[in-house]
Amino acid sequence: MKNWLKLLTGKSAAPHWWQGGAYLKVLDIHAVAYSEKYATSPDLTAPMQQVQELVHKAHASGHSFVSLAELLHGDLPADRPCILVTFDDAYACIQDAVTWLTAHGVPCAIYACSLHSATGRGYWWDTLRQERLTRGATEAEIQRETKQLKTFSPQQIDDYLAKAFSAACVDQQREATRALLPQEISAMVKHPLVAFGNHTHRHAILTNLNEAQMIEELTECQRGLQEWTGTAPTTLVYPNGFHDQRVRDVTERLGFKAAFTTRPGLLPLPLRMKADERLRIGRWLEEPFAGLSAD
Repeated sequence: MKNWLKLLTGKSAAPHWWQGGAYLKVLDIHAVAYSEKYATSPDLTAPMQQVQELVHKAHASGHSFVSLAELLHGDLPADRPCILVTFDDAYACIQDAVTWLTAHGVPCAIYACSLHSATGRGYWWDTLRQERLTRGATEAEIQRETKQLKTFSPQQIDDYLAKAFSAACVDQQREATRALLPQEISAMVKHPLVAFGNHTHRHAILTNLNEAQMIEELTECQRGLQEWTGTAPTTLVYPNGFHDQRVRDVTERLGFKAAFTTRPGLLPLPLRMKADERLRIGRWLEEPFAGLSAD
């Protein structure tokens, strides 16, 4: 497997990640692992040792880590490469990583799904993986099925899981793969380097929904996060990175100032983005890797 750290060093990833000059690079992390046993899919898990090594190498190479507020205000250094760290899905397992990152001066933007935080309900892809693994499926088979379900609405996915396994598994709760709870979000947001953003109510892939459903997903998440953080988010991560003009139009009408995709890209500094460009900011996903060694 590729080592996620190589995204930063440029040894085996697209060379422009390590391109010199003043650029903003937005990094996307999902879960963080502290041992070789991954609770979530290895493709979504960054070993903690490599997260730490990435920060050290970034500092050593002249990168600055910047906050979501600095991005929104356009208050970014224009003479060096910058990195914004984002976390998708607000997995509870990121808490120690966020504590370490903020202690080292690294701001963190965390994108939560309000249903999963409010109820402790697991994400459907974790449930699917667990159920299929217990039945002897291979990772390749699970990936194919996961890809198929990404074309479904949240309700269609629930119905599919209930039929394939049981109605109880739809609301299944597992400590290892749960999302941050409301009280944990409220505690974390008190740190000046931590911010939360919208990732929809049910991790709904917005391009699969009609306009009314999109609005419901986004406004429900806004309500939850405003209650738990005291502030309504002004940024959004599109689930799975999927968006189109319909999605961006709704996003803009609801007042979001920026939205992130999963398509890698570099933003030249100083930032001079048009309104539509702010609603499709690219990010770099972590690569799958086998263990905690950073070598």
